[in-house]
Amino acid sequence: MRLCCTTGENSTVALTRCDPVTVIGSMIAAPDNALPWMIDPLGTVALPAQGYRWGNDAYAIVATAFTKPQLRALYVMPTARRQGHARRVLQALAAQFEGISTPVAVPQALTPLFLQAGWEQHPITQFSLCHSLSEPES
Repeated sequence: MRLCCTTGENSTVALTRCDPVTVIGSMIAAPDNALPWMIDPLGTVALPAQGYRWGNDAYAIVATAFTKPQLRALYVMPTARRQGHARRVLQALAAQFEGISTPVAVPQALTPLFLQAGWEQHPITQFSLCHSLSEPES
């Protein structure tokens, strides 16, 4: 699934820049790190990115190498979950980065979180090519 936010709503959440490696370290150290391989935190190291934190509980990594910014990681410390931190970070990112989106690999279970934060689900298209290995008939 791909999500993006086209309207940056005003937010009172203050994001602070931080080193993306700090975010990755927190995510890897978490005992419940069961992310799909497509959004594994180690994959964010290869992209030019900026790290952000909200207090000491919520973190995000935004890749800057694309035409529009792309949210590559969103993480809330296990002890701080279910308190609205992720939603507030998503709102603050949308206010700071016009047209921010996610990669296609966002798990479906996270859709409600993004929708509550004002993001929209966008359709994706997948093309596949077929090639026959058999000899053409003459």
